[in-house]
Amino acid sequence: MCLIPARPSIADIEATAVTLHVIRAWKKPFAFVLNQTPLRGHRISEAANALGSEMFDIADVVAQPFIVMRNDHQDAMSAGLAVTELAPEGKSAEEMRGLWQWIETKLNIGEPNALQAGDELPIVIEFPIASEIDPAMFLRARARTAALAS
Repeated sequence: MCLIPARPSIADIEATAVTLHVIRAWKKPFAFVLNQTPLRGHRISEAANALGSEMFDIADVVAQPFIVMRNDHQDAMSAGLAVTELAPEGKSAEEMRGLWQWIETKLNIGEPNALQAGDELPIVIEFPIASEIDPAMFLRARARTAALAS
């Protein structure tokens, strides 16, 4: 699964268009991870709605929980640690564990048909181009419409 990090802003969501284009051309499963989100506010729901649309089910393409902008993340990076190592009982660590549980559920880890480490995957020589997919137009139209409505 390809995870696409994005902050809840129009500019950041639009910047994911090229990445989304490649992922969809390769027909890989993906999800957006909203990070550096404010603790509360309208931007979070606007961003989630811009990422999910008629084309996607929000529950399938926007990972839960959102990763809130907290000092633990900067402190952990400064210390060369993961947030779960710096403050294992903190809210940031709880969000990271929740995100991993969401990923495990989507990938069916522990299920008999889940990929195992060491499984050989096919090697693709040619890079597929899906010219009919233009995620930039989809994201811009949706995000701008939401911004104008508020």
